[in-house]
Amino acid sequence: HRIPARPRQDGVGVTPKVVVLVGLPGSGKSTWVRAQDHGPALESDEIRRLLTGDAADQSHPRLVFSILRRLLRH
Repeated sequence: HRIPARPRQDGVGVTPKVVVLVGLPGSGKSTWVRAQDHGPALESDEIRRLLTGDAADQSHPRLVFSILRRLLRH
């Protein structure tokens, strides 16, 4: 059993994490993410807003999640 090294402040030794939240609109996912203060977040609502001007527009789900997957890889 190994005890992980304490992460350095420059980010070296930090293991990246992905947290996926699923829930109904308005259920508090974005609020929860902001309260955790773990750094940047990828939000499907923001991608929708950038693509269509409306964060609630559900007309292009494949495109939205394709973009999110690509962003997550980089």
